[in-house]
Amino acid sequence: MIVVSDTGPLSYLAVIGYIDKLPLLFGQVIIPFAVAEKLEHAQSPPEVRSLVHELPEWLVIEEATAADPALAYLGLGEQEAISLAQRLKAGLLLCDDRDARQAAQSRNIHVVGTLGVFVEAAQRRMLDLPDALRRLRRTNFRITEALVQQVLREHGEPPA
Repeated sequence: MIVVSDTGPLSYLAVIGYIDKLPLLFGQVIIPFAVAEKLEHAQSPPEVRSLVHELPEWLVIEEATAADPALAYLGLGEQEAISLAQRLKAGLLLCDDRDARQAAQSRNIHVVGTLGVFVEAAQRRMLDLPDALRRLRRTNFRITEALVQQVLREHGEPPA
């Protein structure tokens, strides 16, 4: 399955120490140039910048086609990730941005965010879901307490 990623999931997984789960879950992950540029921005945390500076074998940077003008309301990374996912007929787009997720889904692209990656990894016993959620909440990731509890409950975990 071809997997394309936007910036968010890669950034959060790198910051909280779970970036190593992506190749175990998906093999290769493809990102467009705009996402690579955002990851290596000077204001990105060192763990995030190192993804591009020390490019792991499983992370591939690929040129996206010209962005669809209908996606102009999104950031350049989201635009290119959606365009690349469409062009490659990706089976999955990793993306957290609500508007970008909706745009991708309207183009019949299957989308999973950081939480979805956690759930998949937890189901394969690659990580502890409550711990992953605790780590994520220490970042600037926007998530409500109600959603945290819902995810835990739906996956048979005790409330945090």
